[in-house]
Amino acid sequence: MGCTVTGGLEGIVTHFAMVMVRDNHVSGTELRAITMTEMSMGMIEDNEVDGALGVGIFCGDYSECEIEDNTISNVTPDAESDDEHRRRGVAIQAHRVSRGRAQGQRDQRQPRRFAAFVEAIDPRAAVTCLHVCS
Repeated sequence: MGCTVTGGLEGIVTHFAMVMVRDNHVSGTELRAITMTEMSMGMIEDNEVDGALGVGIFCGDYSECEIEDNTISNVTPDAESDDEHRRRGVAIQAHRVSRGRAQGQRDQRQPRRFAAFVEAIDPRAAVTCLHVCS
């Protein structure tokens, strides 16, 4: 809580943990800004994400994420990535049988707000989505 992370591949990452990621400022990351993965459970709330490359907030690999009241801006597509579907400048992404429930986000200047892949639950509603759900 209350950290400032600038640069690096990933800003804040959880693996196999029950955790709350709150009140952080993450900017300039090259892969993802905030990641909750590997069967983690928890909240990602009241964070500021700015200038991430590819993905702002990521919920993956059987994790259950409650994503609320974050400010996400300037997440840009990764043109150098060979994964053209998952690194498209998405604010919030759920992947591989994960559950992400998002509400109250302030997605500023984000053309692609939500994406879900490989049997993930769409962060906006309880439906399965295999491609970008923008």
